[in-house]
Amino acid sequence: MKTEINRDRVTIGRDKLEYEGYKSTVPATLSTVKVHLNSIISTLLARYMTMDIKYFFYGTLKIAVNGKVYFEIRKGMPCTPSLWKHSTLPISFTLVVDDLGVKYVRKKSAQHLIDTLRKQYEISTD
Repeated sequence: MKTEINRDRVTIGRDKLEYEGYKSTVPATLSTVKVHLNSIISTLLARYMTMDIKYFFYGTLKIAVNGKVYFEIRKGMPCTPSLWKHSTLPISFTLVVDDLGVKYVRKKSAQHLIDTLRKQYEISTD
């Protein structure tokens, strides 16, 4: 169960950002997710879990002042691929905004991903 069920979401127009690079990310498409789910069904002993990374994309700092809420975007993740595969471990995942759909064969591999992400982010798993 998620520890925080009410979370702020912010949409910021590209014209309001002072950044010259690409200002968007590509989430996993429905086709990508379907291929990933089919690979889980087709892989002997494969398992599936979901992960949520809190404030993954922008490491946002939120400050309330006099009834107004201000946000400071501290980091970004533009052009992030939507399907990831580890180079040596039997693990892969799709990424949509801050949610991961993870295919793994060994619990040790899944725990490696969890431990690695927890070094940088607050996460929850299902």
